[in-house]
Amino acid sequence: MVVSDYMTSNVSTLTDDARLLDAALLIREDRQTKNPITISPGAPISEAVQILYSKKVGGLIVVEGEELKGILTVSDMLELLNELLARGDDKFHNVSMGV
Repeated sequence: MVVSDYMTSNVSTLTDDARLLDAALLIREDRQTKNPITISPGAPISEAVQILYSKKVGGLIVVEGEELKGILTVSDMLELLNELLARGDDKFHNVSMGV
């Protein structure tokens, strides 16, 4: 399993000559991240999960070189977990969270 298997690839971007209004319509100003955490599409899912967990972030920007490929979110990882649990594999059903 790699990042590109689960990332959202239909993302919106702006051109260099976009107006501020264009950006405001895509995303609220206070939600922009100055230094987003990135990952490559071929990175293992385990690496992505480790970064999401350790950095306490909700998503990773997926880039290949300088090209935006998509975004991988915690919600995407919950979808994967749901798929794994639905398979009925006992090793997932018997995991203790230590709570």
